[in-house]
Amino acid sequence: MVIRYKRENGIGKHFFGYLFLFFSMIPFMFPLPFVKTNMQPYSAILATIVLIFCIQQILSFNRVRTYFLIAGSTVVFAAFVMLFSGVNIESLRGAYNYYAVAVIPVATAIVLKRIGNFPEKLYKFIILMWFGVAIIQLWFSRSFFVPLIGAANWTSVRRGVIGLASEPSFLGIACFYFLHIINYFKTRRTFYFVIVIIMGVLLAQSSMGIVFIAAYVAFFALDKISSKKGFRIWIAIVLAAVVFVVLLNTELRNTRLYRVMSILHTDGISGLIETDVSSGNRFMSIMDGVTQFVDQRFMPGGFGRRIGSGVVGFLCELGIFSIPVVICIGNAMAKTFGKKKAIIGYFFIVIALLTNNTQMGHPMLLTVVGMNLFYADFPDERPQRLEFRSGTTTELCSFKER
Repeated sequence: MVIRYKRENGIGKHFFGYLFLFFSMIPFMFPLPFVKTNMQPYSAILATIVLIFCIQQILSFNRVRTYFLIAGSTVVFAAFVMLFSGVNIESLRGAYNYYAVAVIPVATAIVLKRIGNFPEKLYKFIILMWFGVAIIQLWFSRSFFVPLIGAANWTSVRRGVIGLASEPSFLGIACFYFLHIINYFKTRRTFYFVIVIIMGVLLAQSSMGIVFIAAYVAFFALDKISSKKGFRIWIAIVLAAVVFVVLLNTELRNTRLYRVMSILHTDGISGLIETDVSSGNRFMSIMDGVTQFVDQRFMPGGFGRRIGSGVVGFLCELGIFSIPVVICIGNAMAKTFGKKKAIIGYFFIVIALLTNNTQMGHPMLLTVVGMNLFYADFPDERPQRLEFRSGTTTELCSFKER
């Protein structure tokens, strides 16, 4: 059977491509009985099928092809490390991360090229689905949709809801990735930006999620500061911050988020690490990983131990040989923005954020990487906002005619 794509619009004509993009946005759902982690492999499996039948498409790219060569070489090296360090469940899990890093971004770029248009309606539907589930969990039942989510952690009513993620912090981080995707919307961008912020801050109530979102918003504002809407964006951010502080001291006063913010305000980061068990464990996991990396003299350490950090985990497993692919991911994420200062600063911020308890093989992260690489290769294909005036629609910059 040969999977063929036609360069025409419509979900029916590109069902398999849309299916891949959809599952990349719900990486925690429909847990398989033999998968013991929260992240499910559907996206990587579908990406593999895309590459099998469309591998020749890589030749039409520049940056995507370079990324694939670097990430693919890392996969081969990881396979050798796994063979020498012992093949077991832990090593297979580690090797899978590198495989996902190689195939999901490239498959995303190929599907976007085949579809011929940014699938904005699909991503709007997915965002609304996440938001709707989170609202129902908050107001009606915290167990809503939980049986369909892998390794879901939703026990504490003092914490936020999980949406379609496995825990509140991962809901906040999912919203961080959604913000990058919204950057490509042509219509109602502000509306979706607002509901994702609400979902990531007020519904997830995760301090780690808020750090991720705040980092994006800060660089988004920096990137837009000299634009016509720059002043209004900064005013909106200030007002949003004031509203958050008010809500934190009223409606959210009995939550874990309030406790964490209070500790930060009074005792700083060091006090939070010493007082809050979760924050302390995350910090110690990162520091233990850094110590291990140094003790290995920056050489590969294999997959014998799980490190609670994305970037540091890569460094411990493959040593300095993982650095090129980490740089590729950070560079691709930085292409979200246009101004040089924002791009350079965001590169380092993303690397820092990914040292947290996040998976480098996260399909939502890798989807953004693939999107940014695709539009870096084909800037004329990049969707631009539509301007609405007096009931008419004026396209400021349309897709290139084929």
